[in-house]
Amino acid sequence: MLRFCVVVVFLIQTVWSPGQITVNYTADINKANALIATFKFKDALPILDSCIGNINSTSDLNLLKKLYANRAWCYTRLAQPQKAKQDYFSLVQYVKKDSTYYASTLTKLANINRDNSQYDSCIYYAQIALRYAEQLNDKKIKAEANMVLGNGYIFKSLLEKANSYYTESQKLAEELKDSLLLAEAISNIALVYSELKNQDAALAMQMKALEKFKNNNQLIEAGNALMRIGICFKRKKDYSSAIEYYNKALALASTINEVKLIARCYHNLSDVFSYQLKYDSALFYNAKAMDIYKSVNSPLGILLTNQARGQLYRIMGDVGLGKENYTKAIPLFIEDLKIAKEIGFNESKGKVYEELAYCYDGLGEHKKAFNYFYEYYLINDSIRNEKNASQIAEMQTKYETEKKEVEIKQLNSEKLLDAAKISKQKTINYSLATIALLILVSGVFIYSSTQKKRLAEKQIAVLEKQNVIETMRSKIASDVHDDMGANLTKLGLNAQQLISKSLSGEQKQLAEKISLQSKEVITGMREIIWASNPANDNLKSMLGFMRQYIDRFFDGTNIRPVVNFPNNIGEVTLHPEVRRNLFLILKESLNNAVKYSGTDKIDIDFDNQDENFNLNIKDYGKGIDDKNKDGFSNGLRNMQIRAEQIHSVFNITTASNKGVHISVKGKLY
Repeated sequence: MLRFCVVVVFLIQTVWSPGQITVNYTADINKANALIATFKFKDALPILDSCIGNINSTSDLNLLKKLYANRAWCYTRLAQPQKAKQDYFSLVQYVKKDSTYYASTLTKLANINRDNSQYDSCIYYAQIALRYAEQLNDKKIKAEANMVLGNGYIFKSLLEKANSYYTESQKLAEELKDSLLLAEAISNIALVYSELKNQDAALAMQMKALEKFKNNNQLIEAGNALMRIGICFKRKKDYSSAIEYYNKALALASTINEVKLIARCYHNLSDVFSYQLKYDSALFYNAKAMDIYKSVNSPLGILLTNQARGQLYRIMGDVGLGKENYTKAIPLFIEDLKIAKEIGFNESKGKVYEELAYCYDGLGEHKKAFNYFYEYYLINDSIRNEKNASQIAEMQTKYETEKKEVEIKQLNSEKLLDAAKISKQKTINYSLATIALLILVSGVFIYSSTQKKRLAEKQIAVLEKQNVIETMRSKIASDVHDDMGANLTKLGLNAQQLISKSLSGEQKQLAEKISLQSKEVITGMREIIWASNPANDNLKSMLGFMRQYIDRFFDGTNIRPVVNFPNNIGEVTLHPEVRRNLFLILKESLNNAVKYSGTDKIDIDFDNQDENFNLNIKDYGKGIDDKNKDGFSNGLRNMQIRAEQIHSVFNITTASNKGVHISVKGKLY
């Protein structure tokens, strides 16, 4: 990481050519460079703003160009594509005479348009960049432009065209022996495979690209590759692996403060939890993504996250979790319409109108549902008309003058048609349009009902799978209790009979050892049976078992345990992994306290509220000092790992002669 930062600082300082910088700005520019190199883009922005505002564009043109480029980079990393786009537009004006720099800047501008979901503009600027690169015979820029063209076409779902540009970029990268460009091309080709539902091939290619990104210290690209691997696993319905890779991408993005990637990771985690029907977790991660987009003032990010949250509420309403969820979703979609209008992002309006129609349909307000379905139909029709008009305009520019004159004459002759015929034609058109609209609305309602039915079938399948797993766990617990329990009890009784007989000293010690070990194994077996039995997947069972274990554990010691567990728990469901890992954390911490603390008192507290829990274990002994540090370290590491496995927060507070306080906080399910 440190090596990467040093390299970035060196490159920035080399490009900036400090000898050309006005003395007054040298300190500020160096400070901005250092902040960018350590991924503190937000802190660098005010410094860059000040420099750009004070530098004269005539005398310091080269410096101003580099300032604009760096500020655009900061805005890109902070998920503010509109502001980055403005800076790249300014930069384009300054670099027109330098064809190479101009083409390179156009590829960046194309990428910003892609990030802003303006795919036609992305393709337009990338095509211009490619033409310049071909004139210059610059393979590097040609490869980059082909890559961006592929990005534009893949988001327009033109997969074959996207793949052709990605493949050309891969070929050029191989000729240049540019491993970083090659990795990017491979990663993008993997996206095409993923969209074509060939997830195994996509995974293999993404793993290959990830390795190349790591070897080149390209942490942002490595984070994106990790997230794309997670998407492949999600599409394979391997949700646990998807969550694993999203979390890896999140950890890397957090290390380098890549807020754009952090927000996308939260968004994808929300998405995969919604597929698992874990709506609370999905809403939790959606809220974290929203916090980031609001902190960096990214209207597009806010719009898309808002839309995802609204869809979650609407789905919760569809599956019978309360009609109030439709009411929660509606203001989110209304806000999205406002944001879309402000930023000119019309592509999302159709989806929002459709979602609003579903919500009002769920609330039984069919008139409003019909009106929004009508708006949905109109905007989709408008988008199709705009595309058709654009294609027609492009074709018309190629027509010959004589052909245009013929078309004009035909149009004029059409105007001379009898008024009655025109009126009749209009009536027919209106009738056909009305029938088409009714067919469309009926189709939408039928589609909605079908989707609801499919979702219900998915839920039933999930429940059936859970029932099979719980039946299997019950059988395992029963078999272990019946078979192993009886045999171990017999073994202990046989050892006791041997002890009562006249044996030599060594034989008697061996019999006592067998008896003690059989008791320990029986105790361990009880824990396994308890952990395996699904009937114990509740808070009341866990706390009761913990209390029994604490009493047995301290029996015969001089340590006085003070247990503070809630009494009136009610029926609180508990995830089996949470139950198992919390018990093992308690067991490990009690074992450490007895071995190393030298205390005569230990407090064990547990409290819960809604879906959250808080477990605290505190002794009043020596604390962790240099003498018993090694003994504690393995146990602490195990507890930390167990807490991470159940997505909980593990904390330890200690000092010499101040005791040890262990805290675990998280969700019960």
